[in-house]
This record gives sequence, structure tokens and C-alpha cells, in this order.
Amino acid sequence: MDELHSLLRRQLKRYVSDQDTLPQPLIDAVNAAYQQSDADRATLERSLELTSQELLQANAEMRHAYLELQQHTAALRQAKEELELRVAERTAELRQANEQLQHELAERKQVEAELREQKQLFENLVIEVSDSLAELSTLIEASQDGIIFINLAGQMRVINAAALSLLGLPGKPGDWVDRPSAQTLIALRRHAPGATRAILHEIRRRRDGNTSSFEGEYRLPPRVVRWSYSPVLSANTLIGWLFVLRDVTKERMLEKMRDDLTYTMVHDLRNPLAAILLNLQLLTAKEGQSLSGKQRKTLVDVLGRTRQMANLVNAILEVSQLESGQLPLNQAPASLADLVSETLDLEAPLARQKNLVLKQTLPAWLPPIYVDLAMMQRILQNLVGNAIKFTPAGGVIELGARLDKLSPASPDSLNSQPMLRVFVRDSGPGVPAELQGRLFQKFVAAQQESRGNGLGLAFCRLAVEAHGGRIWVESEPGRGATFHFTVPLAI
Repeated sequence: MDELHSLLRRQLKRYVSDQDTLPQPLIDAVNAAYQQSDADRATLERSLELTSQELLQANAEMRHAYLELQQHTAALRQAKEELELRVAERTAELRQANEQLQHELAERKQVEAELREQKQLFENLVIEVSDSLAELSTLIEASQDGIIFINLAGQMRVINAAALSLLGLPGKPGDWVDRPSAQTLIALRRHAPGATRAILHEIRRRRDGNTSSFEGEYRLPPRVVRWSYSPVLSANTLIGWLFVLRDVTKERMLEKMRDDLTYTMVHDLRNPLAAILLNLQLLTAKEGQSLSGKQRKTLVDVLGRTRQMANLVNAILEVSQLESGQLPLNQAPASLADLVSETLDLEAPLARQKNLVLKQTLPAWLPPIYVDLAMMQRILQNLVGNAIKFTPAGGVIELGARLDKLSPASPDSLNSQPMLRVFVRDSGPGVPAELQGRLFQKFVAAQQESRGNGLGLAFCRLAVEAHGGRIWVESEPGRGATFHFTVPLAI
């Protein structure tokens, strides 16, 4: 535009030089053209200036948009990478889960196969157990001995017809299974009071913490029934108790016939034996000085043997009298402490020979007892003497007592008065379990070596029962033995 304006000016100057004067209209037109040209140039400059700014602004916006595009592209690229990573991780997880699922499915199939096998084995076992239970039930029912199983709740879970007969209970075995123990005891007290006392005695023993086996007898006229009790364990856990009842009436009748014959023979021997003993004593006193040493020793030995025989005869007669109730009791109030002191004083020399310790553990507040003094003295001497005999040197023998309102009474008595429990405890080898239930029978102790004639403990039992009490032994192999007996109080 500036070049065009300059060109017009040069042309006008050249034209003016050729003409002296210019017409006014031409001059005006030229000036108007100059002005319009200047205006157009200004407008054009402004337009160019505005267009340049818009271009700069558009360029800046485009640059900003380009930067944003680059940022979005980078974000999209990062998101893509993260998505690809997540897809890869998820794919790996799904692959691992699939493998684990396949492994679990294989294990499940194996377990199902094992379960099917176990189910078959269990079904076979159930059949075998059912058959065994049926056989056992048949054997129990066919047994001539009464069999009773009592669980920890005191309910009879098993009982056979023989047991019902030996207990005098009516009905069938199924009528008594799972019956509450209180109802069973009430029925037993009515039909078989002797059996009731035996069961109550076992309950008291268990209450005292004694779960060892035990035996006893009761009468259900005209029968005599022997019972035995044993705890039943499963995996060393107590699950109940087993009672076995046996009719021993014939055995006791034979024993009575034997005892009667023995009593008759012994009674017939007593007088001649007494005469022999008297003559020997007289012979020893009068002619002893004129005999030689060997003859005198022989005479003394014969005299000693004769005295032993006389003592045995008297013991047999005494036991027979106690059994038949022909030996009267001269009961009177007595101090157990005095009886114990006298017994320990009498047995002290024998204890000192074996270096044994004799001790008494009697409470100071013990009330008097109501006993036959001579008979009670013999009971204590027999028990302490046995303890001395079977306790090794250096051992301890303890004689004590305690008031026991729950002490069992005699099987032949309904005595429920408070009783005094007396015990003699030693540290000897103990009493074999198979002998404990028969230990107080006549001649049983004599079956073992180093024991006496087998009448001492039988006398103790009969003498204690004559007082309305009971005697029993508690022992474990190698841990000594404790003999308990109960006597009535003087109240």
C-alpha cells in the first residue's frame, strides 16, 4: 500500500511539472483519494493486527490442546499398561484358582471314594456289632448268674432274667432297663433288703472315693446270693459298674454240713485234748527234773503243740458259736482309746523285734462305743497282729478311727445308727485282689503261705457282725492294706 501511494505521488509530480496548474476538482479528488487510502490502510493494518492476535491466541490454544492431548495420551497409555497388568494378574489368579479347583475336585473325588469305602466298612461293622450284641444278649440271658450293668447316672442299662430272680424283682428284664435308680432301690428294699444294703454300701464306698472291686453276700430266703462288683472302664474312663449275682445256696448248705461235722469232731476232741494237756502239764511239773535234757525238750515241744491244738479247737468252737449266735455278747460302754492303748502295749514287743513303728491317730473327741470288751480286744489284737506279721522291717502300722454316720451296717441287720469306723493300716505288700472278697471266710487265709489257721479274720468278721457292724479291706498291690470295721456307739 505504501509503495502504491508513493507511485501515485511521483506520477502526480511528473504531471504537474508538465502542467502549470491543476484543476481544483482534480486536486480534491486526489486529496480524497489520499485520505481514503490512508483510511483503508489504517483499517487494513487494524485487520492485520487483529488477525495476528487471533492467530497467536489460536496458536496458543492449539498448543495447550496439544499438551492436553499429550497428557491424555500418556494417561491413556498408563491406564492401558495398568489394565494389561491387571488383566495379566487376574488371568494368573484365575489360572491358579482353576488349578486349585481341579486339585480340590480330584481330592473330593478321592474323599468321596474313601467315604464310600468307610461307609461300607461302617455298615459291615454295624452288622458285626449287631450280631455281637445279639450274641452277647443271648449269652447274658442264658447265663445262670445274674448280670447287671449300672451306668454313671445310676440306671440299670443291662439286667437279665437270672438277676431279677436272684433279686426277687417281678416282671421282665426290659421292664427295669433305664428305670430311675430311686424306683429301683424302693423295689429292692421291698423284695430284697439284703441286696439293697449291698448296693447302698457300694454307693457309700464310691462316695468315699473307693472304686476297687468288692464282693459280698446277702440272703433272699431260702437262697443265699453272692455278689461281686467291678468298675467298668473304657479307654481308662469309668463308664459304669458291673454286678454279678450267683446263687451259692447249695455251696453254703455243703459248708454248713462240713461245719457241723467239724464242730462235732472238734467238740468231741475238746475233752480228750484238755485231759492230755492237763496230764502233760502235771508231768512237766512233777517229773521234769528227773528227765534228761533231750526228754524234757521233747516234753516241752509236745506240750506246746498240744496247747496250739487246744487253741485251734477253741477257736473253731468259738467261730461256730458266733455263726450260730450261741456266743452271748456282754456289751457295755467302753473307751476305744483305752482298748487301742492296751492292744498296742501288748503287741509292742513283737513290733520292736521287726523295728516297726506302731502309732494311733484317734481324735480326742471320740464318744464311747458299745461293745463286748473281751471280743473287741481280740478283734484289735488279731488285726494288729496280722499287720505286724506281714509288714516288712522298718514299716509303719497305724490304728485310728473316725465317726462315720454313713458306715454300712451288718448284712443281717437294718441298723442305721451312727457307727464308729476303726481302721488298721499297714505298709506291707498288700492283699491280692483275688483274695480280698474271700479273706474273711474260714480257712481262706490258711491257703496262703506264712498265714495262720485262717480263723482269725473269720472270727473278726463274725464278732463285728454280731455287734451290728461290718468289716472290709482296702488294698493295692505293693501299697499296704487297710482293714476297716464299724462298731456301734454307746448312745
